[in-house]
Amino acid sequence: MCGKRTALFALLATCALPTVATTVPGQTARAAQDIKVNVTSSTEAVVTWTTSRPMRSTLEFDGVIPPYHRRCRVSDYAQAVIYAPEVHGDALSADLIDRDLLDIRAANANAINLYGLGSPGLQKRAFRGAGITLEEHLLRKCRQLQLAVIARIEWYPATFTFDVLSASLRADADAVLSYYARSIERIRRKCPGVLLYYLVNMPMDDTFVQDRLAPARFPTAVQQRDYVRYMRQRLAEMHPEAPVRVVVHWGALDTIPVAKFSDLADGLALVAYPVRCSAAPFTAGLPQVDCGRTPGPYNGPSLEDPANVIIGKDQLDYWLEKTRFINELTGARGLAMDGVGFAERLGHWSGIVNDHATKVQATKWLADYLADEHRTDGFSYFMFHD
Repeated sequence: MCGKRTALFALLATCALPTVATTVPGQTARAAQDIKVNVTSSTEAVVTWTTSRPMRSTLEFDGVIPPYHRRCRVSDYAQAVIYAPEVHGDALSADLIDRDLLDIRAANANAINLYGLGSPGLQKRAFRGAGITLEEHLLRKCRQLQLAVIARIEWYPATFTFDVLSASLRADADAVLSYYARSIERIRRKCPGVLLYYLVNMPMDDTFVQDRLAPARFPTAVQQRDYVRYMRQRLAEMHPEAPVRVVVHWGALDTIPVAKFSDLADGLALVAYPVRCSAAPFTAGLPQVDCGRTPGPYNGPSLEDPANVIIGKDQLDYWLEKTRFINELTGARGLAMDGVGFAERLGHWSGIVNDHATKVQATKWLADYLADEHRTDGFSYFMFHD
């Protein structure tokens, strides 16, 4: 794994202070503009100004901490950033996508983990009068910047129950792949070589899906494997030889029964939150750390807490080893860490930390942990959770 840690900051402020330049930690002073001086007396005046740097991209919320020391080949280690362009809302444009991807590239990432593939917002035209969509523009830009794309197969219908056998209604897997059909064709024919792999989501922790599966609440191992097998088969028809991985999530308290998938897919992507007091693996007999706090924004561990509270190494060890054991994997190849990061403003314990300084330290520890001893073959950092 590679990268010197840097921080990206956004600054958009209008202030009433007797100065005309501002600084943010890690950023050099920037000249101000629109300076106005209001003389209030013979000895006093109020100076107001607007800084010269507007908000540039979604990647600059409060200072992102890219955990990659240096850029390396994606075939050696996938250094990905979770990217959800539709957070721009109605302002989403080809220009904003370009800025985001340039920021990601500058942060030593070699891949994006794309949320929103196939979504309505990305099907809008990239330029007035142009024939390409924002989605195709994004894919082309990634290829130009040598950013591989992890294409998440994340959407599912409101009636989803992991059904692949229904004769009277279109099976869930067919509905999912119908939603993505245009995007898959676009990746295959118009942007060859940009795909790292398709990542099939398994919405095991969706309470609405669980309610439809009641009283069992979870699909059986046979249902899970049938679903993954069928998805892999259909994806091979739609995009021959494209790699396919499957999301694995055991649940915060290790309560989700996940089947073995390694013999059905090209790899796995493990979702696990690296804060020990959030959900220590109780079933492994490990002690719970009492944080003494109610989870909420700015109410997570801080630098005053022990390291094992800030980032639960034993918790991550447990999830990685359990995933390897169930799937009979050895080494790092075929197992990535998906959507892991730290944040200050979440309403639950999924990577919550108390402040930015703790986030910087926690991110450093997480990156070093995942790189050490080749635990994984990739890491997707969830920097939007900030």
